[in-house]
This record gives sequence, structure tokens and C-alpha cells, in this order.
Amino acid sequence: MIAVRWAKGSERGTVQAWLAERMPKVPFERWGNILDCRWTPGEDRYGVVVTRDGELAGFLGIVFADRVIRQQTRRTGNITSWFVEKGLRRGGLGQEMLDLITSPKDVTYTATSPNIRSGSLLAKIGWQEMEDKRLYWDRSDEPATATVMALGSMDEAVGAPGLDDGQRRILADHRGLKAEAHLLDAGAEGRCLLVSYVKLKGEDIAHREILHAGDRALLGRHARAYANAVLPRDKAVLSLDSRFVAPLTRADREAPLEINRYFRPHDLEAGDIDFLYSEVLLLDLKLY
Repeated sequence: MIAVRWAKGSERGTVQAWLAERMPKVPFERWGNILDCRWTPGEDRYGVVVTRDGELAGFLGIVFADRVIRQQTRRTGNITSWFVEKGLRRGGLGQEMLDLITSPKDVTYTATSPNIRSGSLLAKIGWQEMEDKRLYWDRSDEPATATVMALGSMDEAVGAPGLDDGQRRILADHRGLKAEAHLLDAGAEGRCLLVSYVKLKGEDIAHREILHAGDRALLGRHARAYANAVLPRDKAVLSLDSRFVAPLTRADREAPLEINRYFRPHDLEAGDIDFLYSEVLLLDLKLY
């Protein structure tokens, strides 16, 4: 007998062990990050399960978060860790899982790192493309147009001077996760909080990946200054999804995404959605 239902709070340990066994590239301990409902305290919805004769045979996770965007609290739901045992794939079971996990209303749902199969399904059922290309900057010797202050890790940055309450909340919400914060200061133009991490890709090229930008227009005008401040001289690049900066921002180069990112909007636009409050930091994933 096959059943699809919300996972129970008491099943977290079973789900965590099941995920770690089937997707061993992510360490066992890290799987707990997507199951703890850290950004929706008091709630207990972290995913749906498929059971076959009472045994776990599939899982689709959801990371709900309440965050302030454009001066209002808005809920996002990032789908994650979609896995079904081979004998149960196809036949509509994945659609049933997705329908159940996206049944709560007043939520903007996101898929920040789908695979080819799940991305194809999301596009087929009408989810919108969030993004389809990446922008890249190399370090150069151009004069600085802004200053960049390193704030350190999420834990360290919370207590840094010059931040407002909203910026501190963002940092506090991500304590213990692997990212760094910088403050980009362009004088009279303003300043913004940037959150990023570094991942090695290709021929050991260090990619400084932007995960959050507090002001897209400001970052677009001064991305070069940021790159020059944070990149080492060799084998490094600044990279970000094009929605993180204002339209028509010029980069050194751009490239299409290997797999597009998708969302089902409620009250947010693609430009409102970053990689915070998602599986990207919780599972410490690379962006492609």
C-alpha cells in the first residue's frame, strides 16, 4: 500500500538516517538542518513522505521561513531533497508529493537547485523561471568606487557596528551556517549588506558566490569594487545570479545556468528571492 502524507515530528530521526543513506554526499549531521523548522518556530512542517506498506520510500522537504522583504513579513517555502525509491518513480507520485507540500496558501515557493527531472516537472506545471544566467567579475586594478568592510562569519557579524535591526536579524537567523558578511559602503549612494561564501569549482577556481544583496542597484554599480576587495589575485572569480543586480548591469562575462531556478510566486518577485533561508546554506551546497 502506497501513501503520501506530511512527515511527523517524531519521524525526524528516521528521515534523517534515510536521507543520509540515499544521498551520502551530504553528511548525516547536516541533514538535520532541513528538518528543524528553525525559521518557523512553533511549527512542525518540514516535508512530506511516501510510505510503502508502512516503510519510508520517499521524501520531499520544505524549508518554510518568515522574513521581512520590502517592509513586510512574507513567507517563503524552499523545496529540497526530493527523493523517491526507483520502483516508485513516475506514475504521478512526484506530482502528488508536490501538490501536498505546496498546499499551504500565502507562500512563495522556490526551487533554488532543482535537478533536470524536477526542473522539467516544475516548468511543465507552470512554475516560473526565477533565473537563467550567472554573471562573473574578475579581480582588476581599477580604482575602488566603494569601500568594503569584512564583518566575518554569521556569528561574528551579528555584533558588528553600523548595521540596522533588519540586517542583524538576517545574520542572527543564519548563525552557525557557513557564510561570510561584508558591508559595501558607497558613501552618499548608500551601503548594503552582502552575504557570500566561497566554493571551489572547475580547475580549483575559487568562486565567491553572492547569497544575499541588500541593495541590487548599489551592488550592480560597485560589483567591481567588491570583487577587487574580496578576491585573491589568482584563480578566483566573483559570481552571482543576474537577478541580484539591477537590469543591464555589465559584468566581465555571463553564462547560462546548467539548470534554471524556479518559483511559484504569491507576493514576491524573482528579484526578491535570494539564497538565504533555503537549502543552499542549510546543506552547504554549491551553486550551478
